[in-house]
Amino acid sequence: MKRPVAIVGFTFLLAQLFATFGGFNVALSLFVFFMVLSVLILAFMRQKKYCWVLLVSFSIALSLGMFSIRMYSYNKAVDSLEGKEALIKGHLVELPQRSYDRYYYIVETLEIDVPGAPQKLKIRLSSRNPLGIEPFEEFSVKVKFISPSGSDRLFDSRISSRAKGIVLYAYFADYNEEVVLSGVKRKPFYYYALKMRQHAIETIDGMLPLKQAALVKSVVLGEISDLDAKLVNDFRVTGTSHVFSVSGLHFAVIIQLIMSMFLFLKVPKRFAALLTILPVIVFSSLVGFSPPVVRSGIMMTIYLSGLVLGKEPDSLNSLGFAALLVLLFNPFWAGDIGFLLSFFATFGIIAVSPKINDVLSRPLNKLPVLKGAAMKLSNSVAVTLGATLTTLPVMLLSFEGFSNIAIIGNLLIVPPCMVVMIAGALAAIFNLLGPLSVAALPFTFIAGVFANFVRWLTGFLAGIPFAYHSVSNDFTVIWIAGTALLFFAAWIIKKNTSLFRLASILSVIVLLSGILSYQVFMRGVATISVLNVGEGKAVVFVREGRGLVIGCGGGTYSTVAVANTLRGRNVGKIDLMVLPYLDKGNASAAPEILKEYKVDTLVMPQSGRYFDHIEAALNNAVEKIAIDSYKIGLWKDMKVEIVEQGDGVWVFADYKETRVLVCPDEGDALELPEEMRRVDLLVCGAKVPANIAKVEADHAIVSTEEERAAIVALQLQARGFDSCFTTAYQDVTILTRGAGKLVFRSGK
Repeated sequence: MKRPVAIVGFTFLLAQLFATFGGFNVALSLFVFFMVLSVLILAFMRQKKYCWVLLVSFSIALSLGMFSIRMYSYNKAVDSLEGKEALIKGHLVELPQRSYDRYYYIVETLEIDVPGAPQKLKIRLSSRNPLGIEPFEEFSVKVKFISPSGSDRLFDSRISSRAKGIVLYAYFADYNEEVVLSGVKRKPFYYYALKMRQHAIETIDGMLPLKQAALVKSVVLGEISDLDAKLVNDFRVTGTSHVFSVSGLHFAVIIQLIMSMFLFLKVPKRFAALLTILPVIVFSSLVGFSPPVVRSGIMMTIYLSGLVLGKEPDSLNSLGFAALLVLLFNPFWAGDIGFLLSFFATFGIIAVSPKINDVLSRPLNKLPVLKGAAMKLSNSVAVTLGATLTTLPVMLLSFEGFSNIAIIGNLLIVPPCMVVMIAGALAAIFNLLGPLSVAALPFTFIAGVFANFVRWLTGFLAGIPFAYHSVSNDFTVIWIAGTALLFFAAWIIKKNTSLFRLASILSVIVLLSGILSYQVFMRGVATISVLNVGEGKAVVFVREGRGLVIGCGGGTYSTVAVANTLRGRNVGKIDLMVLPYLDKGNASAAPEILKEYKVDTLVMPQSGRYFDHIEAALNNAVEKIAIDSYKIGLWKDMKVEIVEQGDGVWVFADYKETRVLVCPDEGDALELPEEMRRVDLLVCGAKVPANIAKVEADHAIVSTEEERAAIVALQLQARGFDSCFTTAYQDVTILTRGAGKLVFRSGK
């Protein structure tokens, strides 16, 4: 049997990926089916050439069985603690992260004061203020547990949290809750790795300005918490987000540098390879043992071990073995987007890129000049195209779209990113060496210059019209299934390779047809996005490139959240912007949005915190209207009505009889016109207005930071709003053609 380890590893991954989306009941049922099938095959199989069928069947059964056991424990923990308050004792097992003016701590609990509940779990604790907790420092605090929210998206926060080992989220049971620190009582190996990582982050922050340092940290250490959301979106649009995920590319550069140093010092190649294994382990712990890091570390260790033994390992077997070890350790890692992108990109480079390079390089062999440079360019294009093709299904499922400029983006952006990585790493190392820190200056300069260049280049490419296309998840699933059937049929027939080419061509035709049909389908469809902007509110209506924005504020990254939504929907102009208040929660992003987008009509108060900033950003073409009870018609089939009620401003939008009511934090729903109290969607903020139960709504969305969102959601549910969602973890996006019919695309 050829490549049995690759068969087992690939089978494990695909089975557990299917189980991730299917859930516990599906996984358990299929485990029983494939276990029985394996026994039958073993009993009746007569020809050894079909033993691969038994191997695949048993691998699927074992994979699903492991997933079912792990999922049972996970569900039991969630059921016993969700919604409960408890005193916990635990310690910090990762460095704190900051996002939208909140701090997040990954905590391993040691004790939970709930009878019968599991005691040792990994949770994510959120706080408005930094807690000053050191890695592995023990502490006690009273918290309330909540479950990560699911959605209609395949890779929702529940799946991504599970892949990170996080069972539940938690926040302080009381805003004034005191955290009792007990000090660091044990220091495992990972404690020192975290301290090294913390020191490296502080060193890079001290070397460079904020924006440059953020990019250097992201490509060297995978630390993206300080990246501005616009840059993250630009990398997504250009198809180069993988540079932030520490994986094979980073390990290859590091191994090449270290091996070159040892060989320069006349160290024998085999001994140099043996010595390089230790830096691989140290780097893995430094950047955190995430799934893609573990996968890459295992493959690099196998490669170096092959050099030590004088044997070249089979790349596909190594990839399968790495996947098998990773998933044996944690079946939930099959739902980690970084791991899937890393795995399938590596598969594409190993299995697909050489074939593409053969096709591209044939005509280049006849070139009379510049043949060497052309062959190198051909290889780079082949590697990029191979990795892009094999990661395309994951990109479509996770990001609901793909980059049209991914190939040129990777060719132009990745090389300078590698310069940033190498120069930044060397600068950080020399800065740690005391007397030799002066040697860090040229590397710091190079890292800063190239970081600025990467930021500019990525922004320029992301600004190309139609650089990114959206595709629905439903179509993507159908396309993947159809493509799999085509290739399976070609493999079964096995007449010649032309069948695989035909299957590839048909797959591309179906994909392009689906994209075109999706664009046609979206005509006449309005998109309603209630954005995750932290402690604030931003609601964006889009129809065929025209926009309506209600509220434009929130946390630190609210500007980018609003701008990315408008760009992602290809909005060329904002017809109407309504700012109910000019405070941070409603208007902090407005000045920058007004600079970037043409706005026909702006409705806002005549005074407030951001009034001067907004006035400075306005151009003469904007029609400015003082906020008051006001009605306006848009797009021939939409009307917007504003009702001022003392300190409260209500905004009512009606698109073809799909009615949306955006509530203030203060106000009385009973005083609203009867028409405005019968809606399809209600959007609330940090407080519930008086008499809100008088409003009839099919769905409600709470837009504020996560602790307050959970409380408001419970208050709304107590008042009869059973279908209630929050923007605590992600945007809530809804499609409608009118008539009150809403289709939730995310956030559910």
